[in-house]
Parts: sequence; structure tokens; C-alpha cells
Amino acid sequence: MNALTVVWLALGLLIVGGVLFMKKKRSNEETND
Repeated sequence: MNALTVVWLALGLLIVGGVLFMKKKRSNEETND
């Protein structure tokens, strides 16, 4: 496994985590009327 692969994996995880976090946050705001 080379460094570039590790960097891309880290970036992917960061993006996915951010998207999931934003979705969760948004749904929480929607339920709290």
C-alpha cells in the first residue's frame, strides 16, 4: 500500500463522514420543530 492510496482513503473517509454528519444534523433540525 503506497502513500497515495492512504491519502485517497483518508480523503474519502473524511468526505463520507462529513456528508453523513451533515445529513444527521439536518434531519435532527427537521424533527425539532
